[in-house]
Amino acid sequence: MKLTKKTPIPASPHLQAETISWLKSHFPSINRGASYVCDLMPEAVDFTLENEIKGIFSRGELGSIIDIMNGHIFEPASMSGQHILPSLADGFHLDQGMYEGKWEIADSGDFLSRFQSLTHFQKICLEIWVGEFWKNCDNYELNDYLEGLV
Repeated sequence: MKLTKKTPIPASPHLQAETISWLKSHFPSINRGASYVCDLMPEAVDFTLENEIKGIFSRGELGSIIDIMNGHIFEPASMSGQHILPSLADGFHLDQGMYEGKWEIADSGDFLSRFQSLTHFQKICLEIWVGEFWKNCDNYELNDYLEGLV
């Protein structure tokens, strides 16, 4: 079967009870709601990265996010976007000076402050961006990948 943008592919994501309840209250059916949300998510993430996050961080700051989040495991939706900031703060604190030197970050406190000011959804988008890099790192050149958000 040749896939096109309009070709529906059956999928059965595992949904949490809270998600099912939310979908029931917002859409005519669970499946219709889940399809809507899943179909709009790539566009929403790409839009947010390109129009809201691009230009906020330096190449080195973005590189440190990818570096520190190496091995990150995506948590259930209830935790999404919530562990990047503590992971970054721990990385800079526990390995004092290492990431600042490696990624040429003059002031990690300023960087973490700017990161903290992101919306929850923007943090989720960065988490997805990091995950994409590590899933495809054999096919990506790091500098080219970072350039997309500088």
